Amino acid sequence: MNVLIVFFFGIPGTFLQCTLLRGLFPLDFVPDIILLFLVYTSLSFPYGSGLVLSFFLGLTGDLFSGAPEGWYSLYAIVLFMLIKAIQARIFLRGLRGAFALLLLAFGLKLAYFLSLTIVAGVCFPSFKHTVLIWLGELFSSLLLMPVIFYAVSRSLGVEGLWILQNQKIHAP
Repeated sequence: MNVLIVFFFGIPGTFLQCTLLRGLFPLDFVPDIILLFLVYTSLSFPYGSGLVLSFFLGLTGDLFSGAPEGWYSLYAIVLFMLIKAIQARIFLRGLRGAFALLLLAFGLKLAYFLSLTIVAGVCFPSFKHTVLIWLGELFSSLLLMPVIFYAVSRSLGVEGLWILQNQKIHAP
């Protein structure tokens, strides 16, 4: 049930990211809400249900952004598996651990989408402009991260910011 709640939070978040926020903010300052939900999912849910949720969050990102289906979905699955592998080897605790994983996710995002230019022949903006967009997304996502994590944690019935309490949320 918790997976569905996060997914139903992710749908309007993805819609806002891909439509309204791109119209209100400069392109260099639109937060990556999908990525925030992916990091939350990888920190909160067990492997099976989290992997399925990550795929569907990535698929909604593909559908709402107009990107070819599978680009963001593949990225979401790879990111989820990478964070789970890191969690299996390193004890991450607190808000610093979540911020470190978000920075890792953004680093992987830049490498992933730049590799698409080579492999798929997709034309992205110039390297300088791509890096500026990436830095703006990173900064705005870092600002929005505690708000989203708090709102989703509260809707799941966890008091306070669950990362600070070092609790895991598992679907019943």
